[in-house]
Amino acid sequence: MKDPLLLLLLVLVGVFLYFATAKGVIYPFMLLLMMVVAGLWFVANFHLSRKMVEKTRKGEEFFFQKAQMIDKSGTELIQGAMIVTKDEFVFVKRKGYFGGIEVLWSTFSSAISSYSIDYVADKKMGLRLSIKGQKDDVKFVAGKMGENEGLFRKALGWPEES
Repeated sequence: MKDPLLLLLLVLVGVFLYFATAKGVIYPFMLLLMMVVAGLWFVANFHLSRKMVEKTRKGEEFFFQKAQMIDKSGTELIQGAMIVTKDEFVFVKRKGYFGGIEVLWSTFSSAISSYSIDYVADKKMGLRLSIKGQKDDVKFVAGKMGENEGLFRKALGWPEES
């Protein structure tokens, strides 16, 4: 396995089940240990903070929103964050255990012809971008996007709606 925390979690589940069936007792500390390892795995693979992005942006002002990108087939959600400046719109995800970010999708802000904040997938609120020259919209699940629409428009350099 490529993921050592996931392998450790699998071993702990096996040990937990062995003791639970052999002795008839469930050990609370084993359950707690499994939950801690599962939490560490989630943080190491998916947690993305504004500080991580600021390190790569080097003082540039930007809009940051945690989100999930819906892939082209519409079946998978990719955990990450949207970064919006006057020049570009970028979707990034965490690179690995030790931080760092990886750009998954980007476009120039001038290529965005319109956007809408509505339900994008299975009753999940998000952002739908229309890109000039592309037939399909790009969709992001972002629950707090409605609250942050003003900041989003400001980051794009668009005038506020009245």
